[in-house]
Amino acid sequence: MAGIQHSLAPDTAKSVTGVKTQASTVEMSSSGEVTTGRFVDDPTIQEKCRASLPSSLKQNLPALYRKKLVPVDLSFDTVREDKDAEMTVHRAHKTVVRQQRAKASVCFVVKRPGCVLCKEQGRALTEMLSGFSEKDVGAWAVIKEVGVDDEGLLSLYQNFFNFPFFKDSSMNIYKAMGNRKVGIVPNPLKIAARYLAIRKRLKEKNIEGNIIGDGEGMVLGGVLIFDVSAAT
Repeated sequence: MAGIQHSLAPDTAKSVTGVKTQASTVEMSSSGEVTTGRFVDDPTIQEKCRASLPSSLKQNLPALYRKKLVPVDLSFDTVREDKDAEMTVHRAHKTVVRQQRAKASVCFVVKRPGCVLCKEQGRALTEMLSGFSEKDVGAWAVIKEVGVDDEGLLSLYQNFFNFPFFKDSSMNIYKAMGNRKVGIVPNPLKIAARYLAIRKRLKEKNIEGNIIGDGEGMVLGGVLIFDVSAAT
């Protein structure tokens, strides 16, 4: 069975965090930037990342691997669910690994396709993966729904994270990650300062987004990394 080594929500991270896939360490800053991506073999880091799994994930494994996902075809500027190809989370990981000739896989759990921070995170993950000297880490993404912001979804896929997408209509992965929602900072000055900093950073990167979506768009996403121990 595939093993989740670590989960991470860079947009809520307080400091640089090491993420282990069994063969690689990825560091992300509090702004969601990937600072390094290197392959190592450090048992201490491995154990640290296993221990850092949130309690919600620990409690929901291995049931999470049996939850169903639907592949979403985003080719030719269209959004089409392939319901006939529905598969489990474990099978989705194995499919990505096989198609991309990888060993481990990075799953980008998207908060909302049109979200500017999701686009920034998608680009950072793409740059991280392209920078690895050893091509043994595959990538895929999970979304909550289609038909709400298909334009934003196509933009995310075409310009920021060009990897396979799957729909988790029951939001099982989000629930397993704690069903965390966007929090409100009580200090108005902190809100203003953070907003201005994010706005400046995204403007420099030429990243734009939208606010299309319903209440489910408040549920945070993150990153799951499946290790090399997946069974057939």
